Amino acid sequence: IIHIHILLQNIFLLQSMYSITSVLGILLCIILQLQLQLHSSLKSVAAFEPHLNAASIVRRHPSLAHTYRHVHAQHPQHKHTHTRAHVRSEIFQYSMSSASEIGEGCGSGGTYRSFAEYAWNKLSDGDGGLIEETTVPAHLASNSSPIPPARGGGQVKIEIKSASSTSTEHGNCDENKSSSLSPLRLARYALLETLNDENQSVPTGIQVLNLVLFPSSSLPLPVLGMDLVTLPGDKHLIAIDFQPILPPASSSEGEGESGSGSGVLFVDTEQYDYSKWEERLKEVYTKHVVEQEVLPWGGDIPPAASRFFSPYALWTRLSGSDDCDALSIIQKEVFAAFCDYLDLYLEMMNEVKNDGGGNGNGSKSDEVLLVEACTQGHKDYLDYRMTNDPARPMLKRLYGDEYTEDVISNVLFQMI
Repeated sequence: IIHIHILLQNIFLLQSMYSITSVLGILLCIILQLQLQLHSSLKSVAAFEPHLNAASIVRRHPSLAHTYRHVHAQHPQHKHTHTRAHVRSEIFQYSMSSASEIGEGCGSGGTYRSFAEYAWNKLSDGDGGLIEETTVPAHLASNSSPIPPARGGGQVKIEIKSASSTSTEHGNCDENKSSSLSPLRLARYALLETLNDENQSVPTGIQVLNLVLFPSSSLPLPVLGMDLVTLPGDKHLIAIDFQPILPPASSSEGEGESGSGSGVLFVDTEQYDYSKWEERLKEVYTKHVVEQEVLPWGGDIPPAASRFFSPYALWTRLSGSDDCDALSIIQKEVFAAFCDYLDLYLEMMNEVKNDGGGNGNGSKSDEVLLVEACTQGHKDYLDYRMTNDPARPMLKRLYGDEYTEDVISNVLFQMI
């Protein structure tokens, strides 16, 4: 707008220097450039401020009001009933399609980059953020594997991010400081993206996000594990779960489709009262798995792995066909589930952070035993994931043995 205002103020000066056709051409170019910048801004907001609802986005970025009105004009019947995830998805998709129409293209982000950015933005949010970013060793933070020209060219890039607690391990400071402690020990992700020679995403290539959030090893809380995998041939594997770290109770009965081998998800004792979160988790599971058919159960889980799957896991396999647009399901239903599982986990973590990790009514001996069981559970989980990582063969093929073993052992599943 400022550019156009200046241009109009000097229109007569420009006429003296250029023909009226040239002046109009310059004006048209500026308008098109501003339109590109507007849609680029919208896409950035959708990616980097996804925790905001649509109205908040417009309040923070008034220039996007027209696009917001356009979305609701297309769906007037949902004006007051859109869920936050739906509105977020609608605006993001509209900005992508509109930008493409005026020549911006599909961009350089892979299928799961918006997922990773959503999570990292939520984790490091200045308002009550739970983590602070740490430096992954430079030789592990990124890598790339070229794709031969005969197979289309381009490269498969990997990006590793890791962040630790904003404070020391939960429970190691005095009681007066407990409210400032983060119950998260570690958060990290590995993001693989297939890009063409123009650095644009190739959705039909390898696209992977492995995101894991580890609670403090002294707390009887699950790990948040999120594995989103797209392989050539339009094959997709999605696993999102609050993964238990405590072993199965001998008298426990399995619930859901993951089998009776699930570990103990939450502990409800005199000291810890977090079992209420199981009801909340069940609601999310019901919403995204039970009540819709587009994310069917992905099949039996190996017995050795079942301990680390809860009864509320979202585990599905998708395959593109004439009747199934798998990428569309990933962008909508999977993204919505991803956000809801993550948001619930972070809500739980923030409450744990604020209440200091327990009411302190339990005996010291019971507390010690529980901490020991939790620590051993983390070691069992890390050992299993490090030993049985299904991505290892693919990573070795792309980046070599040395890099693969180093990043798995020292970043992704580093033993405590």
